[in-house]
Amino acid sequence: MPSFQTVTEYRAAPAVVFDAIADTTTWHTFTGFGPVPGIVRAEPSEIPLRVGSEIRVTNTDDSVHHERVIAFERGARYTVELTFGAPTSWLVRAMIEDIRYEPSPAGSRVVRAFHVECRSALAWPLVALLAHALLKQAVRRHDANVKSRVEPALAR
Repeated sequence: MPSFQTVTEYRAAPAVVFDAIADTTTWHTFTGFGPVPGIVRAEPSEIPLRVGSEIRVTNTDDSVHHERVIAFERGARYTVELTFGAPTSWLVRAMIEDIRYEPSPAGSRVVRAFHVECRSALAWPLVALLAHALLKQAVRRHDANVKSRVEPALAR
């Protein structure tokens, strides 16, 4: 199972960063990287989000994927299971994004871990390459976008 994680320090409380990441109205700030598409909009089945909420996500390449919330602990943990349509579904059965929020001397430390379930052993090398080389860069870019939104808010 291909997997990777990003770790980002924020000068903001864990709950503030959690709210910024879980706010579906700002998911368009996930801009993608290379062939990994960004997000145009996210349409949750309900607001506020909770365990069991479904989110329909439209991407910049006109593809659609779905996210189901499987953990929702404000300021501590946010986990979603992503499922995809074609052509991604030809290679990937599902992906789990597990985000952990921890207090740190600066404010908070956020660990975003991704675990990709491949359709077959033959898909594994390509999926691992795409996850490590491209998706990880897209997530790092999004981490920077979140950071630019939550940290200036503290100066007001």
